[in-house]
Amino acid sequence: MKITISGSVKKLSELENIGNKLGELGFAVYVPERSSYQIGDYETRRKLEDRHLSHLKDSDALLIGNIKEASQKYGRVGTSTYFEAGWAYALGKRIYALEPIDPGSDFAEDLLSLDVVQLNGDLSKMMEEK
Repeated sequence: MKITISGSVKKLSELENIGNKLGELGFAVYVPERSSYQIGDYETRRKLEDRHLSHLKDSDALLIGNIKEASQKYGRVGTSTYFEAGWAYALGKRIYALEPIDPGSDFAEDLLSLDVVQLNGDLSKMMEEK
């Protein structure tokens, strides 16, 4: 099973660690690439997004990497991740969320209506559908 991970570039190291764990479980994984992208560099941003969406198109599922801090109950889902979840849904891909979706977030109602599987931090739950 091929998985594309989506999440904040501020959490890229953690997303890479998750990708490595999924690889150990036998998944083929695409993690967002590291970049020297600067705010306002729309051409680079577009190229990065195009590549990410291309990987998602070739994947079986999307993992929302909504990594939470130790003091938090929920991880953040940003606008780009929400956009990519919509793209995954339109492509008929299975959508997982690493942590529970914050019911108070702007995207909760929409994400939960997409039948997002909330893993509660347990990646092994993905093995059931592999």
